[in-house]
Amino acid sequence: MGNRYTLSSSPKATLRQHLESWRGRKFTDAELDGFDLKNVLGKSAVITVIHHERSGKIYADIKAIAAIPKGTKPASLAGPSVMFSLEPGEYEHEVYLSLSDRLRGVIAASPEFQAVSPSDTREQPTGR
Repeated sequence: MGNRYTLSSSPKATLRQHLESWRGRKFTDAELDGFDLKNVLGKSAVITVIHHERSGKIYADIKAIAAIPKGTKPASLAGPSVMFSLEPGEYEHEVYLSLSDRLRGVIAASPEFQAVSPSDTREQPTGR
C-alpha cells in the first residue's frame, strides 16, 4: 500500500495536502521553507485507505492522512525507516539496492535516476 508523490509544495500537490491534514493545519511560508521530509519518518498517523480495481487487480491507495488522536500511544514501526532521494548530492546507492526489485524498476526508469546514478552502478531489477 502506498502513494507516489511529486516532491512539490504547491497547495494543489497531494503531498502537501496530506502533510497539512496530518499536522492539522496549513503550512506558513516560513514553515514550508524549513520543512524537511525526514522529520516525518517513523511518526505515527491515521491513514484512510481506498481499494480499487485496475486491470483485474485490487490496489490499496492512501486517500488521507491525519494525526493520531490525543492520548493514543504511537504504534511501533514494523520495519526500518528508509529515506531515499534522487536529489543531487543525496542519492545513496546502498539505499537504492535495499529497495524491492519492483520499486527499483520504477526508479531506474526515471530520468532523475539516470542523472544521479553512475552508469556502472545501474543494476536492472530481477522482478522480486
